[in-house]
Amino acid sequence: MTELAPKSIEQLAASHAGITADSRRVAGGWLFVALPPSFSGGQDGRDYIGAAIENGATAILTDDGAVAKKISGDKNIAIITSDNPRRDLSLLLSARAGAMPRNIALVTGTNGKSSIVQMARELWARGNLSAASIGTLGIVREGAAAKSTTTLSHTTPDPEWLYPALAALHRDKVDHVAMEASSHGLHQYRLDGIIGQVVAGAMAELSQDHLDYHQTLDHYYQSKLRLFTDILSIGGRAIFWQHCAVAEKISAICDQRQLTKIMMSRKKNSAATLFLSRVTPTDNAGQVMDFQFMGKNYQARIPLTGHFQAENALTALMMVMKDNSAGELQKYLPHLATLSPIRGRIEKIAEHRGAHFFVDYAHTDAALATALQTLRPFTKRNLIVVFGCGGNRDATKRPKMGRVANELADKIIVTDDNPRGEVASKIRAAILAACENGIEAENRRQAIAMAVAMADKGDVVLVAGKGHETGQIIGDKTLPFDDAEVIREEIKNDRK
Repeated sequence: MTELAPKSIEQLAASHAGITADSRRVAGGWLFVALPPSFSGGQDGRDYIGAAIENGATAILTDDGAVAKKISGDKNIAIITSDNPRRDLSLLLSARAGAMPRNIALVTGTNGKSSIVQMARELWARGNLSAASIGTLGIVREGAAAKSTTTLSHTTPDPEWLYPALAALHRDKVDHVAMEASSHGLHQYRLDGIIGQVVAGAMAELSQDHLDYHQTLDHYYQSKLRLFTDILSIGGRAIFWQHCAVAEKISAICDQRQLTKIMMSRKKNSAATLFLSRVTPTDNAGQVMDFQFMGKNYQARIPLTGHFQAENALTALMMVMKDNSAGELQKYLPHLATLSPIRGRIEKIAEHRGAHFFVDYAHTDAALATALQTLRPFTKRNLIVVFGCGGNRDATKRPKMGRVANELADKIIVTDDNPRGEVASKIRAAILAACENGIEAENRRQAIAMAVAMADKGDVVLVAGKGHETGQIIGDKTLPFDDAEVIREEIKNDRK
């Protein structure tokens, strides 16, 4: 028993009224794909075979044919077996959706993915190409018409939603797409249906995250590396920084798979395609980047704050290029100066009593450290941080984030992020155990109000963890909450 052959994929995609892994969506003549659990304790699609048959399924794709036959009994149900129904589902849905955009660039990593795909989309658009980005900030189209955004529930969308959406972009003449590739999406084979269209793959900043799902850091890293081992097309551009924890592995994969290696470096290195020699802040919170590309010196400006955004911008630049020619570099280089602010990424929200207020999506210890280090040079008095940690997620991050805040911030308010199904006070206690300078606020609005009240001239306030999000998950409900709006509201209240 193996994965389905390409011919079988084509036949199955064409011969059923619909294909789904959700038994509730099944109708007459549909193929139901019974997915095995993606992690210990996860949902098992085999438990829903009976419901799918009742709803009209005429075929079942599963990794356990014996169970499917037993459930179907004497009904005339086709049972198709495969070692990897998750991958087959993506291939089936891709085949069914039709033609996809021909130039797809994927970026994985822990931090920076949303910034990079937005930058890539804007660079393509500035180069007169119709472009879109897909990820945490939704599907954003940018072309001749006004920019449009579609909200998503996952960083890398479910394949039943993703492939029709990509096909729709292609029908609308959008053939350049930059997309975030999450570790969950890569591990669950959500992207395997676009292998032929992925011309560039990049690794953003990499640190610990999602160990509630992956269990070990090695499994997390290996899931990320699937972008280079399995998804990126032969000859495609593999973009990574030399200081990345898996740089040597990516380099070896490039040699094995005949990928075009684009290694960037913070230090002069003859093996690097690009060497970032200097980043100089400007008075208007922008930066000037001096770098060498293919041995020649270049300079570019970006209207964004932080060394990490300089690295993100260069990563995006390498993603949108098709080759390493000086001519193509010069085509995009001037457009770096026109990049838009990234929603929820070191985003300045307001000034009040001479203090500056920022929000950032930082929800790992490494990302929080980067955000605080980025804002420190702009702080003349106290650097104040408000943050928490999500419930039902990797609990090992909590003391790590507490320690980072304790080391890098002057005043710390520990509050709730998205507590979900956990007791919020226990999450806060785990952070505070490693953060002796922290004070506790029982809810996020109260925490922001406290920061507004204590901030004065020369201070910088960072509200971290939620960034662009407009809701807070408490229990099984998502309540309206936008850090940026709450900051503005509490400043207004403070002025009364």
